[in-house]
Amino acid sequence: MTVLPERGVGVIHAPGLEPLLEAGGDLIDVVEIEPQTFWFGGATVGDLAAPARRMIEAAGLDERPALVHGVGAPIGGTIPPTDADVANLAAVTDLLDSAWVSEHLSFNHVHLDGSVAATGLMLPPVQTDESALLAATSIASVRGGLGRPFAFETGVNYLAPRPDEVPDGVWWRTIAEAADCGILLDLHNVWCNARNGRQALDELFDDLPLDRVWEIHLAGGEQVDGIWLDAHSGLVDPELLAIAADVVAHLPSLRAITFEIVPEYLLARDVAAGDIRSMLEQLHLLWDARRTAPQVIGGGEPPPVAPPGDLDGLAAAEVRLARAVLDPDADAEPGVRVMSRLVDAIRRGLTVTVLPLSIRLVRLTRGSDAVAAALTECHRRHTPELHADAEAAHVAVVLREMYGSSVAHLHSVLDYELALVDLARTGRARPVAFACDPVALLSALGRGELPDDLSIGAFELDLVADDAITAGWGVPRPSSRVWRHPWEHQS
Repeated sequence: MTVLPERGVGVIHAPGLEPLLEAGGDLIDVVEIEPQTFWFGGATVGDLAAPARRMIEAAGLDERPALVHGVGAPIGGTIPPTDADVANLAAVTDLLDSAWVSEHLSFNHVHLDGSVAATGLMLPPVQTDESALLAATSIASVRGGLGRPFAFETGVNYLAPRPDEVPDGVWWRTIAEAADCGILLDLHNVWCNARNGRQALDELFDDLPLDRVWEIHLAGGEQVDGIWLDAHSGLVDPELLAIAADVVAHLPSLRAITFEIVPEYLLARDVAAGDIRSMLEQLHLLWDARRTAPQVIGGGEPPPVAPPGDLDGLAAAEVRLARAVLDPDADAEPGVRVMSRLVDAIRRGLTVTVLPLSIRLVRLTRGSDAVAAALTECHRRHTPELHADAEAAHVAVVLREMYGSSVAHLHSVLDYELALVDLARTGRARPVAFACDPVALLSALGRGELPDDLSIGAFELDLVADDAITAGWGVPRPSSRVWRHPWEHQS
């Protein structure tokens, strides 16, 4: 047993969620950072100091404590987090002084065709005694590298339960007890699983070691093709809040309740600040109903865990699922088809995060089908990337090939957006050449329209690093990019 501080009611933080922090205000006790969403592909440990500092500034962490929730180094697969993954996570964890660290009990890399490939989505491992032992081994290793208490998240699983698998709750219990760690009980995940035909919640709660639950996640979801998705797409459903109210009193080690939403839904669905505050007030009522013990179960020194002897069967199962998700056939089960659609949506979202003006220019000039064709071609050529800058770099090549000669100024707009990424990554600016007035062009695209009249000539845009550029992930959000970026142009 160990002592962990109570952190209270919190919200997740990733690029674009600044409005959530502003709306929640004094109702937010703790901010849970997803550090990988602020990182770049190929980053070394030293590269992450500046993004981590920007996280602190953007989230107002000088006034609130922070927790670290990993979204890029899952501990459920046969390819464990690399030493660099753990070192990067440890650097941010130490900077933020996170009381504990959590990660997903999933896998996101497999060996494909002689190399390691990303799957584009956190995928569920086969639930066996061997995979439980493997996960416990990875947890012990990561926990030792972090030097912090560690909790795994109960994951969403869109696949139908298999007769040869261990039930969800039993599998999670086996891992938590073998690794002597905490559990992040994602109530929306387990609610999704139950709604989609996996273990019923009453059976799950009987199987889970509830005294090891340190944190709860709550989120909104939506239904697609008959499957309830863990979409983080809105406020918490009243039915899920009622389930949480029943569970909280049985969690003596509970130290935080965290709300999750993705930036795209927060903005696209125009979630009102008053509704956010009302929901956070309900989470505070949940928090006040807890019955917390002074110490938590788990969190001490990592115990020695012997890994399973034969990983070939587990690795083969991971490859089969990854291949099915990345290239589903007509007979794939519904859960596989849904995960495939999610991979596609995630990749498109990563691209739009980095290249919003370039994508908009192609759409306004050639139509939405042209954008879709370019993204489809890119996805055909390349397996997914973990980081937005790497995914967007592939798309930029395809856009140049397909439309560089037919969409005026596309090369310059792509150069501009990729230069912004380099500026955020390295702190070094480079000029961008335009054959028209860049202010008029970029301002019009920022408004979602093509410019009516452009001054043609040789222009050069000098990027200037400032706080607006370096806030958050490192690249301004699409809605504010043009207006918040100071520039000078010369003819």
